Amino acid sequence: MDGNMIPIIGKTALVTGATGGMGSEIARQLALEGVNLILLGRNEKKLGVLKLDLESISDAGIEIVCLDLSKDIEEEAIKLASRLQRLDIMLHTAGMIIPNHIENVSREEFEEQFNVNFGSVFTLVKVLLPLLKKTGGQIVMVNSSVIRGARDELSVYTSTKHALAGFTESLRQEVNPHGVRVMNIIPGKTATAMQEDLHRRKNITMRGELFIQPYEIAYTILRILKLPFTAEITELAIRPMKKS
Repeated sequence: MDGNMIPIIGKTALVTGATGGMGSEIARQLALEGVNLILLGRNEKKLGVLKLDLESISDAGIEIVCLDLSKDIEEEAIKLASRLQRLDIMLHTAGMIIPNHIENVSREEFEEQFNVNFGSVFTLVKVLLPLLKKTGGQIVMVNSSVIRGARDELSVYTSTKHALAGFTESLRQEVNPHGVRVMNIIPGKTATAMQEDLHRRKNITMRGELFIQPYEIAYTILRILKLPFTAEITELAIRPMKKS
């Protein structure tokens, strides 16, 4: 353990978007720290593979929850909360991006991105908050650098990320008095499948070696979670060192 960092072994964490490049790396580093995990994603097969991988490197408890965050998840979220005995950490890493010109955005594209990037996490926080208050837990929202500089064809995605940022700020004011920390992580371009898909859609060659690597985001979040509770990092922007 580093210096005065607090131990997180034995705690329980929920990770949304667990099978994504960033989510799976965060889950891996948490598992190595002895954190029990609830892995949430839409692909049951990928969740199962990740579970087996993590069980091969850690004795921590690993549970998978197959849930499509693009849909209304309130009923499923309530069922999840009712059977959880404790929750110390909630990490929202799920994200969806469908680039399109504003006049061409369909209702389905709008709703899918809104639900995955904001609506689902709002519901999960609302339902799971009593558990997090009970443990004096921590909430980490992985946002996007688009809230610092919008780009063309990303009007819906950018709007959902601004909504997430505003929600995070308001949430912090409500739960800090209960001993719950809330952090907004704002990564720049990160070498993930979502970025690969975005570059492919735009027919642009992706130079992933110039991007932030998922393990770097995970390493940073891990250190934030272990920060003594005399302090709170409310917002942290992370950018690629080399500019493409």
